[in-house]
Amino acid sequence: MPTLPSPGPHCHHEQRHLKELTVCFTRTPGLNALPSYLSTTSFCNPGSDSTTASLFQYANQTPLSFYQALAANPTIRAGFDIQMAKHIASERSRYASGFASLWDFEGRISPLIRGEDDVAIVDVGGSKGHVLEDVKRFCPGLKGRMVLEEVPSIVEAMQPLSGIEIIAYDFLTGEQPVKGESFLHLVPFSFRDFWGNPIDIL
Repeated sequence: MPTLPSPGPHCHHEQRHLKELTVCFTRTPGLNALPSYLSTTSFCNPGSDSTTASLFQYANQTPLSFYQALAANPTIRAGFDIQMAKHIASERSRYASGFASLWDFEGRISPLIRGEDDVAIVDVGGSKGHVLEDVKRFCPGLKGRMVLEEVPSIVEAMQPLSGIEIIAYDFLTGEQPVKGESFLHLVPFSFRDFWGNPIDIL
């Protein structure tokens, strides 16, 4: 995998530098390599053949997946975290009650909860819990357990969240560990297996 430079002593805007590095790492190589990548795969849909490297792997000349590569490169991971934090803050500021405004969590889920041990929400791939934090804050009448699921590398670096259970879980590789949830919030991306079939989380 190409080695990217670290912020030097003459870099006056380290956060901006890290963000630019992340763009170079995550977007630019893939865009530049897309024509040759499609040509080598006979223009098949990326991910449809388990024996073919992904576009990210091809462009960055690495056997690692995107998230494995992030974990292996602290500089790029720092830039990625900065981008995500700014995006979350921007989206959260658009609503008076943050992410709790996106859906009637309390009105729709409360009638389904019979006791404190019932699972109210499981946020799969929920980053550092921003959605659940807002729901917890702005929906005080919503009872039941709230569960955040994220990959181990993120969970290990997190601080405890008040009233929220945190579980290390990769939904691409394992069975959902929480059963009987009232509402399952899945990270809003379209994931497919190596053969191009949609991964059915629900």
